[in-house]
Amino acid sequence: MSEASWAVVGVIVGSILPFLTGLLSERRADKRASDDRQERREDRLFDARRAAFEKYQSIARSLLDQAWEAHAGLSEAPPLDYNFTDPLVEALGAVRLYASGDTVKAAEALLHAVRDYATGDVADAPDPAIQNSAFAHVDAAIEMFSATARADLGATRT
Repeated sequence: MSEASWAVVGVIVGSILPFLTGLLSERRADKRASDDRQERREDRLFDARRAAFEKYQSIARSLLDQAWEAHAGLSEAPPLDYNFTDPLVEALGAVRLYASGDTVKAAEALLHAVRDYATGDVADAPDPAIQNSAFAHVDAAIEMFSATARADLGATRT
């Protein structure tokens, strides 16, 4: 190859290399931006799931406490009825949206446990052991929901 041919090859390579390195840099930047967007999306989803689970558990605990106070005669509230658990039913919608099947089942079991405790006769039983057992049943349902929700979030209890 002549010296002129080598010069032409050098010019071609010299003009292609910067283009290729720029193209590769741009692709890496696009990939990083895409990864950042995906990470932010996952963070928002995690926060929404956590908030839904926290709200559901908080409402369940609050309703359980209110029902206990009503059954113990410590509250001036009107008698509890089937609609007592409406706030929990509303919060269940968000749990169903974000949770796995196991967590949804645990949330529904918790709803039924709170409703049964609030509107049933067991909590009004004269025997304190029966009352304590009914309360413990709801408390166990809260713990089961918490455990499945933590698993959904990838959180473990230490």
